[in-house]
Amino acid sequence: MKKIRSIVAAITVILAITGSMAGCNNDDTTDPNGNNSGTGTVSTTSKSSESEVTGNSTEEKDPVLDLSLTIINNKLTDSYYIDENNDVRNIQNDNLILSDVRSVNVSGKYSLFMIKNDNTLWAKGSNTNGILGDNTGIDRDEPVEILENVANFYIDDDEPYVYAVTNDKVLYRWGGSIYAPEVLLEDVVTFCGASHAIKSDGSLWQLFSAYEPEKIMGNIQKAHVRKNYSVYTVTYIKGDNSLWNYMSHDKETIKLLLDDVKELYAFKTHNDYVYKVIRADNSYWGWGRNANCQLGDGTKINRDVPVKIADNVATVALWSYTDLDGNVWEWEWDNPTPKIIEE
Repeated sequence: MKKIRSIVAAITVILAITGSMAGCNNDDTTDPNGNNSGTGTVSTTSKSSESEVTGNSTEEKDPVLDLSLTIINNKLTDSYYIDENNDVRNIQNDNLILSDVRSVNVSGKYSLFMIKNDNTLWAKGSNTNGILGDNTGIDRDEPVEILENVANFYIDDDEPYVYAVTNDKVLYRWGGSIYAPEVLLEDVVTFCGASHAIKSDGSLWQLFSAYEPEKIMGNIQKAHVRKNYSVYTVTYIKGDNSLWNYMSHDKETIKLLLDDVKELYAFKTHNDYVYKVIRADNSYWGWGRNANCQLGDGTKINRDVPVKIADNVATVALWSYTDLDGNVWEWEWDNPTPKIIEE
């Protein structure tokens, strides 16, 4: 079986799951200080290999860059999929939507965005409040070109906007009754969610629509920002590889979570977030919503602080991780213990 690439920093499309969950073990795992306090830890051994998702480029990316990706097993919601030739097609009738595509995303169910290998950004579908960015507000049955020289784009789950960063580090925004891309900030390397972005000097900026962009902190490698009503929660890796968290309404809440962190992943599930990190020793840690066993720690306990889940991990996704030998380990809400997927 062809390995499916672990989807990182994804807004994951998951059907609502209700009722009790069989097979979940409520024992604790390991606390942030490395103390094992239960039987939930899973260990693997290994060597690294890069996994792939058909239709996406295989170049190295900051995991936070793919914050809004909704590709699940090569399907985009219930309407589109990417074939082996990097063509986007309609699931119902197999009609070709766009060829030579390297990155795809869907806003809701009806607005489709695609970057071609020539770095042009295209869009089709519903155009409510100018979400497509074609300067019309008119729904589109066929793809239209929106922007050139695009490195990556992001659909902000917490604000009504779409963002794109060009190869020359210019950040554009549209949607929310902004009908065409507007320049928002320059020298940007990544968008972090909830109207925040990082510049190349490591500074984190707020991008609220009613105000000019504002620098809020520096020395940031990677970050994820989420919004809950008017409160913004910022989770970030500093220049010294330490992982921190704070809430915007009270900077006294700034808290060190872990040291020696090299990768940060954020997944939205059931209107809440699951966070996962890989540390310098290749151990996988996670916290956040776990009512449906999203962490793969053998429990259904929501975690307020990071717990250690596995060793020798290369990449993680919401329901799986890939070890350093290239083996994919998966689990499900009703069977949360990771199991290796045979080829």
